[in-house]
Amino acid sequence: MKEHELEDGTWTQRVVTHRGSVWRTIIRESSVSDSRFRRGRFVLEGGPTILISAEDLRRIVAHRNPRHRSLCPLRINPTESTINGEKVEIQIPD
Repeated sequence: MKEHELEDGTWTQRVVTHRGSVWRTIIRESSVSDSRFRRGRFVLEGGPTILISAEDLRRIVAHRNPRHRSLCPLRINPTESTINGEKVEIQIPD
């Protein structure tokens, strides 16, 4: 699997870095601004695969630190349903 790919409106990214229940990755603003983008699927290595709406991810990217330019570091906590400390709706498919 590539680092991330977009298929049928779902953007997929493999995430391997974590500490405790917080998973860390970086996404590009251009990945979530694609008009075809409907939801993000994060494959947490050794953990669950989670789905997050495009609206939630766009909101998180909009709140990123300006010094990161087009990159947005993400701290995903599926246990608390947060990304970067902001509440999001996280779905865990069967």
